[in-house]
Amino acid sequence: MEPIYLPFISPRDYDTFRRILHSDLPNTYDEWFTLHTKERADRGRAGGPVREIKVNPNEFSRFLSARGLTGNRNALTEFVLEKAGGKSY
Repeated sequence: MEPIYLPFISPRDYDTFRRILHSDLPNTYDEWFTLHTKERADRGRAGGPVREIKVNPNEFSRFLSARGLTGNRNALTEFVLEKAGGKSY
């Protein structure tokens, strides 16, 4: 079964990601982490392996620029999938 990849944002990078993703992230890291933990557990219970991929705001910004994308959750998901596949930015 294919793993499910979830972005993992470090606490020190959260404010930068909030600026990039605007309203697509909760106001605080603690809120995001609670939702992230729940999603990780829910997906794990659904039967698939879950892998967290650490994301860096500078890499994400380069990814967005290279593709002419706006920062949103869909773009973050696409970025995580490419990073999981071994691409770097």
